[in-house]
Amino acid sequence: MAGFSLPFKDEYQENDFLIKYFKVSNEDELQDLIYSSDKINQWELADDYEKKGLVFRTHNDRDEFYLEFQISESKIKEIKELIPDEYTHMVDMEQFKIFALLYHNGSDSPFQF
Repeated sequence: MAGFSLPFKDEYQENDFLIKYFKVSNEDELQDLIYSSDKINQWELADDYEKKGLVFRTHNDRDEFYLEFQISESKIKEIKELIPDEYTHMVDMEQFKIFALLYHNGSDSPFQF
């Protein structure tokens, strides 16, 4: 998969806060929420293997042999403008990053770029 990652600020990383904020009952339901979707071309709650926050996937194809991911500066600006208003106070824009995770031969540990 490839796309953009935008972590929550440190004060919003705690599971107790996220459970209340997203109105789920416990940590299991929070994990289900974080890992339940693989949508593309929209911001959604996720874990980018470093921190919890928002992820905007542009590629998410487990069968794709070769990942070609190029992005223009204007497209990056457009994607940043799509960040939902309800999260703008929670995210750390200085940590905005472009990422790609590639799984090799069914490995559970991806290569991260």
